[in-house]
Amino acid sequence: MFSATIVLVLTLFLSSGNCAPSQQSCTVNSLSAFETANGPVEVDTNPLHAFESPKIPAINSTTSEYWYFDSVSTDGTAGAAITFFRDPVLAYLGQGNLRVMTEAVWSNGTRFSDTVFVEDSCITVCGGETTGVWSSPSKNTDFTFKISKDSKTVDIAVSSPLVTGTFRLTSNTPARYPHGETFPSRDASVALAPEFWWNEPIPSGTAHVSLRLGDTPFEIESGVGGHERNYGSGDYVVLAKSWSWMRFAAGPYTMVLWSWTSAIDGLYYPSAFLAKNDKVIFTATHSVEHPTEKFVVLREVLGPPGVHGTFGNDSPGWDVFLVDPKSLTQYYFSEQHKNIMFEAPHGQPDEYTRFVGTVTFTAPDQTFMKGVSIGEQSFIRPTK
Repeated sequence: MFSATIVLVLTLFLSSGNCAPSQQSCTVNSLSAFETANGPVEVDTNPLHAFESPKIPAINSTTSEYWYFDSVSTDGTAGAAITFFRDPVLAYLGQGNLRVMTEAVWSNGTRFSDTVFVEDSCITVCGGETTGVWSSPSKNTDFTFKISKDSKTVDIAVSSPLVTGTFRLTSNTPARYPHGETFPSRDASVALAPEFWWNEPIPSGTAHVSLRLGDTPFEIESGVGGHERNYGSGDYVVLAKSWSWMRFAAGPYTMVLWSWTSAIDGLYYPSAFLAKNDKVIFTATHSVEHPTEKFVVLREVLGPPGVHGTFGNDSPGWDVFLVDPKSLTQYYFSEQHKNIMFEAPHGQPDEYTRFVGTVTFTAPDQTFMKGVSIGEQSFIRPTK
């Protein structure tokens, strides 16, 4: 079966020696949990460097980078996400700078969340293929991702006391930069906003998930998923005032939107991307305040009541308009939250909720279709 095959392949890979390169041309980047650099760390912002490669060679007191993978079921009611972290945000807990978070929600609304701090992380690039291993022998824990040279396939295998199984993504959209250019592009930028960099190896693809979370199986067969890379000079709570992020898929259409208000300069940085099958058909980095260029409008749905976060925002969904004023073209998505996958604990500066849901899509020719969504919203409370 599918799951057994992935487990076997990655088990064989791990047994060959986590950080030992199999070829002379391989590159290895290894960091341990308490390995901290003194002083500034240079962030790799070269647009031609592989999207999956480490962007921060070491961790100091602020720098962060993540490898994020998500999925949503075909009915929009269930979903799972796995994130590999290298950052000092939770170092105050005394367990270091390396962790893996696994979150999920079943169709009935039951949630699962587990954070595992590990001892070591290793990124190995061989022949363009990238493998990441977050491990703790003392905890019987190994989290591994293996990503093809073209970022078209991702295989994740996890083995820990609470989380075991596999997670596969197969891309159907081109890897892209924040302003919509597709990889590779010499003239593109990986900056979404001041001090925050991002690329998207898989805007959308097919997700196959076979996990055991605690004592309960979790399965998504041929769902929708994607893969993001975030890295910055600090964490969200330092770099942003508020932000929303969402991935919508309906028929052959995929839409991804970042809506970011910077805490560095106070400005708004939207990044909208729309693809039909594997062709990019719309990009925008302007809001309605720039009506002479392509722009995006994000609105919170006002009602009727439905699933919403618990931080005072009672909106049950989003409306997204992608508009080209020159050609009078408009694409419209209407999203409805179906379940909350994860929510940050109350009392934290980051008031954060991740949803799974459903969308309806209307094309300029009034073609109408239904699909699914995964999205996040966050408001950063000022700290004294």
